[in-house]
Amino acid sequence: MMGWLWAVQVILFAAGTGLGMSDARRKSTEVRLPLWVRMLISLTLTAAAFALWRDDPASSSKEWIFWGMAWSFIGDLSMAGIIPWRHPMIGGMLTFAVAHVFYIAAFAAALHHEGLDLMNAGLAVVAVFYGLVLIAAWLLLIRNPDAPRLFNIGSLVYGLWIGAMASAAAAMAWSLGGALWLTAVGGLLFVVSDTIIGAAAIGGRLLRHQGYWVWLTYVAAQMCIVYAFTL
Repeated sequence: MMGWLWAVQVILFAAGTGLGMSDARRKSTEVRLPLWVRMLISLTLTAAAFALWRDDPASSSKEWIFWGMAWSFIGDLSMAGIIPWRHPMIGGMLTFAVAHVFYIAAFAAALHHEGLDLMNAGLAVVAVFYGLVLIAAWLLLIRNPDAPRLFNIGSLVYGLWIGAMASAAAAMAWSLGGALWLTAVGGLLFVVSDTIIGAAAIGGRLLRHQGYWVWLTYVAAQMCIVYAFTL
């Protein structure tokens, strides 16, 4: 089943890219995946995480991955405006922050299963790296004196929380290695994706085809995190 879901997601993204490019040429706009493609990819990723958990119901790490993906799906619905929030970005940050709690729990559980601890040298090294990079990115790309204070402070706190998740993913890979290095890649791609969003939505620094690059890095990040536990 995992192979089929993975193939469906790749096909959906490729088809969405084609549709987005065609629409952009016709309307002279940015390339963007259609909304239905974005939501369907997110939904099938949630289904894949659920199937992974149900294939191994005793695995707490796989259960937490499912809940993380489920909350990510809610975050996608929020950012798309399907779930109404007064400020969709704030709603998205809140729901994705919950998703990252579950991802961190999954990484800690995977280490605990092997008799290891999340608090290791890998975590310390990568946490310092991500902390410095994310603070620099916030200062240079995201912070905007003209934006509401809530957005500026919220984006900094949320960015550091993403860094914590990415650091936990790297710490797990540091200890367990193998295919779980994909989770470290996923954490890094999450940082890239959300930095692009923050720089555009708050900092006003637009990247050409920004929406497309956000989803390319975001989908790759989620696939790395979900499917690493099947390998």
